[in-house]
Amino acid sequence: MVGIMSEETARELETLRQAEAERRSGVDRLKQQFLEGIAQNLPGRLDDYAKKLSQAQPDHARALGPDGINALREELAEAADQLATELRGALGEIPWPGADAVRSSADVHSALFGYLYPGRVNSLTAIFKNRGFYFHSTEGVLPQNLYDMHGFGELVLHSSALAEAERRTAAAKAADDHDEVESLWGGEQG
Repeated sequence: MVGIMSEETARELETLRQAEAERRSGVDRLKQQFLEGIAQNLPGRLDDYAKKLSQAQPDHARALGPDGINALREELAEAADQLATELRGALGEIPWPGADAVRSSADVHSALFGYLYPGRVNSLTAIFKNRGFYFHSTEGVLPQNLYDMHGFGELVLHSSALAEAERRTAAAKAADDHDEVESLWGGEQG
């Protein structure tokens, strides 16, 4: 009887492992889609940020004049293209939280923040500073200026489903381990 139970739990475990792997693959595809979306929108988001900063510092924007503003926009576009390329290849470099730790878009934002800040966004801030824009010592371009930090709901849902698949797999593994050990003891109760 124990041998039959062990075979059943082993089959169940294998089925759950496959389901978990499919969920994990789906979450990774979704992460890549979000990175692609951020990368595609990055030049426009950075240009919008530059315009807002110019509106906040109109005297400086006037001093730059049309040629200076155009040069700034060209430099930012180049930097945005470079960062977009990095983002497209960053899936394995981003410190993503475990599926069970993704409870809101803020958790995804936190992972992206950890990848982009300080170095990558500080290089964008440096472009503005080199053109004479003023920032307080603790200010500058932030990751959330480059994407919608609340727009990761779909990834949160899929991560939750992956976390549930992980829990089911772990429970099935424990049941299979139990049955395996029982079969080694010949079904005797200890």
